[in-house]
Amino acid sequence: MAVKSFKINKLNLTFVFRHRFEKPDETIGKFRYRSEFRKWELGIWFKANKAVGSKDFKRPDKWQHNMVNTYMLGVNLLLCKAWVDWNIGAMEIDMGEK
Repeated sequence: MAVKSFKINKLNLTFVFRHRFEKPDETIGKFRYRSEFRKWELGIWFKANKAVGSKDFKRPDKWQHNMVNTYMLGVNLLLCKAWVDWNIGAMEIDMGEK
C-alpha cells in the first residue's frame, strides 16, 4: 500500500494505491486483506462523507455545528485500486509511522 498526504492551506489531499500482490499487514488482519481483493472488479466510484472540522476541535459539544464534507474518487482495476480523498478544513489526526 502506498499512501501520500498533502496539505495546501486548508485543503487536505490523500492519495492511496493498493495492489493485489501486497503482503498482508498485521494491523489489518489476514481476513480483511483477503476479502478486499476477492472480487475481480473494474469501475470508477465516488463517495461523500462528513467529518469534524478543525475549528473548535477541542470542544466536542460544538462538533455538531462544525461538520465539513469529505470526498473520495477512486478506480478499481483488476490488479489494483487507487483513490484520492480530499476535504477543506477537516481535522486529521496523525496516527504516526510504524
